[in-house]
Amino acid sequence: RLADVVGRGRGTSPPKRGASASTSRIDGTELAFPVISVSINRDLDAAIERVASRQAGAFARHQVLTAAGTDKVISARLRSGRWRPTSCRGVYALSGAPFTHRQRLWTAHLAAGAHSVVSHEAAGHLTYLSTFGPDAVVLTVDHPSHLRIPGAFVHQITDLSPRWVWNLEGLPVTTTARTIVDLASVCSKPRLELVVDHALAAQRVSQSAVAACLYEVLRPGK
Repeated sequence: RLADVVGRGRGTSPPKRGASASTSRIDGTELAFPVISVSINRDLDAAIERVASRQAGAFARHQVLTAAGTDKVISARLRSGRWRPTSCRGVYALSGAPFTHRQRLWTAHLAAGAHSVVSHEAAGHLTYLSTFGPDAVVLTVDHPSHLRIPGAFVHQITDLSPRWVWNLEGLPVTTTARTIVDLASVCSKPRLELVVDHALAAQRVSQSAVAACLYEVLRPGK
């Protein structure tokens, strides 16, 4: 409206109905902010959708800010229903993305930070160890982190070497050998024996790999 009023004051006719009004001129200066705004919003949505597609539909506030978004944009997307909040503050999900175990793991990992690793029972499921289903959300972080992640159990450990972590489509997970060693502290002996026997029989891990990991982290309770 302001552009139309100023334009008429200088002998410039407003655009005809149905014509493109994507730009306006004031004192000969072209104003393209409506188009720029729409373009930025579309670019942001596309960028977040790409990120979320690699993270089971989840993404973090810092990823929105990296893509040139703002807290105001986040609030608008949440109000519109395009994005939805998760159980963790600062982590969101695309509304159309299914709520899966993998998304819960990603949500917890994004909330805990890049240093966190999926471990124990959750890693047991991801590494196809027997008796572990898609239910537990368990992370390992550096000690002392004192993190509290809604819907997740967080272990604080100082001896998790990068050599015992692998990358599952971007999600850091303890290796099969390290997972078995970690499970020794939380599983009953009969269940642990079953897990080890099945893993060896399926050739998902070797005895030597488990032994090497165990001797590296051996301490009371392991």
